[in-house]
Amino acid sequence: MRLVAFVGVLAVGGVVHAGGIIDLGNADEFTISQPTVQTKVGSFDTFLNEYLLDTGASGILVGSSASDELAGLGLQTVATYTDYGVAGPETTRVSAPYDFHYAGSNGVPLTLPATRLQTSRGDFSFYSGIAGMPLMMNRTVGLDLAAQADMNAPQIGVAFSSAAPPTGGTQFSVPLTLVGFPASGQANPGDPLPVAAPLPFVPVQVAAGSHRLAGNFLLDTGAQQCILSSQAAFSLGLDTNGNGSFDDEAASFQTVAGVGGTVMIPVLSVDAVALRATGGVDLSLGHVAVGIVDIDPAISGVLGMNVLNTGWEVYALNTFLGMDPGPPGLFDRVDLDFRNAAATMQGELRLTMNAERFATSGWEVAAGSTFTIGPDTPTTVHSLANQGLIDVGTGRLTVSSGLTAAVLVGQIAAGFNGGTWDGTTGITSSAAAAEPFRAVGWVDNGDGSRTFAFAAQGDTNLDGEVDLVDLQNMLASGRYGSGQAGVWADGDFNYDGAVDLTDLQDVLASGVYGRGAYAPTARSHFPAHDPAAMLGAAITPVPEPAGWTLLATATAAAWRSLPRRRRR
Repeated sequence: MRLVAFVGVLAVGGVVHAGGIIDLGNADEFTISQPTVQTKVGSFDTFLNEYLLDTGASGILVGSSASDELAGLGLQTVATYTDYGVAGPETTRVSAPYDFHYAGSNGVPLTLPATRLQTSRGDFSFYSGIAGMPLMMNRTVGLDLAAQADMNAPQIGVAFSSAAPPTGGTQFSVPLTLVGFPASGQANPGDPLPVAAPLPFVPVQVAAGSHRLAGNFLLDTGAQQCILSSQAAFSLGLDTNGNGSFDDEAASFQTVAGVGGTVMIPVLSVDAVALRATGGVDLSLGHVAVGIVDIDPAISGVLGMNVLNTGWEVYALNTFLGMDPGPPGLFDRVDLDFRNAAATMQGELRLTMNAERFATSGWEVAAGSTFTIGPDTPTTVHSLANQGLIDVGTGRLTVSSGLTAAVLVGQIAAGFNGGTWDGTTGITSSAAAAEPFRAVGWVDNGDGSRTFAFAAQGDTNLDGEVDLVDLQNMLASGRYGSGQAGVWADGDFNYDGAVDLTDLQDVLASGVYGRGAYAPTARSHFPAHDPAAMLGAAITPVPEPAGWTLLATATAAAWRSLPRRRRR
């Protein structure tokens, strides 16, 4: 679903790239998988030490059973503190200061010295506790979502680092704004406070019918599903009968557990949720399930792990069952950069898209946008709809289906623009514009697919050479000098619709006939981390439907009664 029909512009490294909308298909209804860390409090050796790594939690909260275990080993608490969560207020106990040790799935140990935890009588399902933002401040956190497909250890990989997030592949950058919440839960003014850190918010747009809502949502790795406040849901028109309740419109009801206990909430669906990435790029997912609950007046919505982890649980489940897994998840990695967050209250959410998911999608180039084919761009796509401009550079692209010869020739002719290769729409090549007797050629592969590429005039089969085979192709077609319409493979290299002496003269004048592979101009170089450069910020992947989702839907339904865990 396209949220808005807009085109923005971003200048990166002196190159202008257009903004647009990336349609990532439908989001999962919810997810079971969430990132975890292994923990140790002080010198206490405990069994219950796996905590949920939760960007939606401002502190560290120990669950009921783990609190009892720690108390039995000598953990001291010194004050009470009232916290607020999905089910309202809860009085917790504040511990004496202890070193809090933790490690991700890579086992590298880290320590928060002299940390005051909160012990709770609440239950966090199969997690012993909730480890929030204090663990993530002043560092980066890498979540390896693709690791869930490893049947030897099917879990989200977690790694902490002091370095910048890794670069490479198709990446998008989403800015994060951190918000501190006041510490107001002391029983007495002089009581010690539990450890706390600000929470990250992401720019989001939500679409429901004709209604739109733009704002900042809490980024919450501890939420298995997205959430809207009741005010946000009313503004989106989700109360369709106007009775002041969402019960009649709910697709289901779910029990949500967290600070304050449990609460039953209605779950509805919105048409689309989009993250606003750098460069004015909207990363849009459709048919997103949202629970309706009020957490805090400052929180109009929560972006949960079902968006970030879309596709991976289905893929991993089908792999485990020995079935065709279907396409993998949307994002291979999610990296959170909080290195300067304490000083700037800003961070970055970096999303690395799965290459297979990207390559097997259909693409749309928005009107007014430019897509530049680079060295890391997939060479084959399922379908292509171009309303803007495609710059081949020195590359090539094969479109598997749906692109007719007439449309393709018309697109190339528009980019050709009478010989200058500077058309503002269609398909062009900046490399061809810079070098005489170079062009964009194309071939019909005979299987419904067509390829277009940077080429020397005369290279009828796009094999990188102009030789006797190409001249034979021109003669064998019977078009040369006949006055009949011809195409590139017949020898029409200037897109005037005829194969004649002009085309042959261009081949000879190019100076590459019979000299082996002609050297293309240097391939365009793109910064490894430039969300606009890789895509031209104008590509809209359109995932193909597949029957494999049916099994996952049925299996996921069995998990819907699992509680959600989050702490604000």
